[in-house]
Amino acid sequence: MDTRNRFIKLLTISVDKQDLFLYGFSVPTGQAPRTWKKKRDKRKLDVSSAILPPEEAEAFEQSLTGEDGVHLKDLTLLAPELVSRNPVLSYGTDWKAPAPVSRLSCVHELWNVQKEELVRQLQAALGSQGKALYQNTRALLVQLREECGVDFSQHGARLGNYEHYDDIPLSCHLEVCCDKASQGKRMLVEKPADWIRPLVVNFSAQRQERVLFNQVRFLGPEDTKAEFVSEETVSLCTVYAWDRETGELVFFKSSSLCNEIIFDLNMVGTSWMVRDPWTKSLHSAAPNRGSVIREQIETFRPNSSERTIHIGGRAPITAAARTGEQLLSDDRGKLPAACLGSGPVHGTDGRDLLSPHAELPNGASQHLALV
Repeated sequence: MDTRNRFIKLLTISVDKQDLFLYGFSVPTGQAPRTWKKKRDKRKLDVSSAILPPEEAEAFEQSLTGEDGVHLKDLTLLAPELVSRNPVLSYGTDWKAPAPVSRLSCVHELWNVQKEELVRQLQAALGSQGKALYQNTRALLVQLREECGVDFSQHGARLGNYEHYDDIPLSCHLEVCCDKASQGKRMLVEKPADWIRPLVVNFSAQRQERVLFNQVRFLGPEDTKAEFVSEETVSLCTVYAWDRETGELVFFKSSSLCNEIIFDLNMVGTSWMVRDPWTKSLHSAAPNRGSVIREQIETFRPNSSERTIHIGGRAPITAAARTGEQLLSDDRGKLPAACLGSGPVHGTDGRDLLSPHAELPNGASQHLALV
């Protein structure tokens, strides 16, 4: 059993002098205990957190499934019907981590099984209708993501849940490296010198969310490294390793590789002030507009033309993928008018994909500077 203290965060919204539970999580921490603190957000969302010793944290989590609800300082949770689920694994990655923890973890989940009632109470708490309700709901989802890392517009099934994260001890520390001379096409997995047990190593390589290869190598006690070669430059690699004799997972890592950097640069100089008889006459003619004249007429800021700097490869597929994401962004403000029309955007099954309660398709557009 992990003897470390546990950091607990609860996200709630006030409903009739009680607190509607929207999401919560618990993770181990080396920090000293502290009592519950509640931060009231002017934008409706309330954030409560504490660092508790293991025994107190366990008692609190047991109260979440009790019939009397949870009563803490400045916090009275409406008793949700939470159902315990058997422990599952959460594979956090460097690429995207839709969870409070970005490392491999064992998760014990308490599921809210009354999602429709939860959403009904949430809409009542927001106190609006129509377009205002939609905008308030989207804004609340953004706040939730900022506080816990979960985008509930894509992971709506987790709304109202509580998640208890435990670290999984991994006993083998492999070194995953890229041969720079190969332009990101040759990857090496090296064993530590003191590891003598046989390993099964699985290496999966991706680019533009497509799998380039998914291969397995066996490393015996005498082997020091495994080599994996791709026909294209790798942008995301995921490596698992198991003890070949016991079947125990001993290593996991998922990392993104920077193949290309693009940025725009222009030089902006110090502001200059120009004043001559003509500008003085403007001040005399419009004394009440002095600040506008100084800022918009007398002041100028020299700057150079914008220059695009491109570091890395210039693969045509990469450029095409980046252009397609920009043109067909899921941000309505960036879409061409011809793509939007005047009505809601529907999926093939008739769902409104822009509805605050719609289940958005997997692989939503993500704009990354590094591809």
